[in-house]
Amino acid sequence: MRFKDGIIVKVSGVSLKIYFYLISFYVLFNNSNAIIEHISQNSKFFLVTIGRHLNIGL
Repeated sequence: MRFKDGIIVKVSGVSLKIYFYLISFYVLFNNSNAIIEHISQNSKFFLVTIGRHLNIGL
């Protein structure tokens, strides 16, 4: 646990991006219809969230 916590603290930004991608792919493959509806209903928020995680600055 301490080892993982240390890694997450040292590279928090990268860890957040990795977790975001893992969660996205997990949800996408298991609930493709649900995620498509969520994206269509909240497309602007979804794009802003992706932009922040990718450091694009949308």
